[in-house]
This record gives sequence, structure tokens and C-alpha cells, in this order.
Amino acid sequence: MATFLSYPYQVSQLRKLIRARRRNQVSDLFVRRAERFQAECGWCGKTIGEDEPVVAVGARVHDGIDLSLVEGKVLELRFEVAEKTILAGVASFDSPAKAEGKDIIFMACSDDCGHHLQAAFADELERGLTIQ
Repeated sequence: MATFLSYPYQVSQLRKLIRARRRNQVSDLFVRRAERFQAECGWCGKTIGEDEPVVAVGARVHDGIDLSLVEGKVLELRFEVAEKTILAGVASFDSPAKAEGKDIIFMACSDDCGHHLQAAFADELERGLTIQ
């Protein structure tokens, strides 16, 4: 009977371990995305060196889209019309971008890529962009 009494304890320990591992995996995922966000163009995927100029494209989302749980993080957004997955930085509540009225930021290697990002984002908002 002793083994049966210890069984729920072992399951609870296993659950804690699994939850901790998931938190670490999610944290690692956001770190990797942030590194990619800073190192490659959001539109064409070109590698952007540390000393190279970039174009930051800020955008607002619809009022119904709640970004509070991912403020300060980098998300992958699927742009269906453009058939691309784009990295977007979510402005934190105290950031200069948020003070300027921007909810998300895209990084681009050129003005041309920046304009493509803006247009694709506008298309997706019209189509009912969802952020999960």
C-alpha cells in the first residue's frame, strides 16, 4: 500500500517538472525570436549586421486585439495574403514606441522592404488579423 500512497506525490512532482520545462522552453523561444528579430529583415529575411542601418516600421492593431500578455516580446505573425511569417516586436507599455502610439514594430533592411511590410500588415488587418 505504501507505493499507492506515494503515487500521487510522484505525479505532482512530475507535473511541476513538466510545467517548469515548458516555461523554460517558452522563454527560450522568445529569446531566439528576439535574436532573429534584431538580425534579419522582417520582409525579405536578409541578414542585418550589427552596424548596418535598419528601418523600423511601427503599427497599431485594432482595439479588440489584446497584446498585454506579450508586451516586450517578439511574435511570429502569419500574413496569409503575402504567404509569409513575419517577426513583430510588441511594444511594452513604457516604451518610446508605445508613447508614439505604436503597438508593434517590424524591422526591415530597406525602405522598400519597410513599405512592403506596412502594406502587408494593412492587408492583414483588413482581413481580420488574429494574434494567438
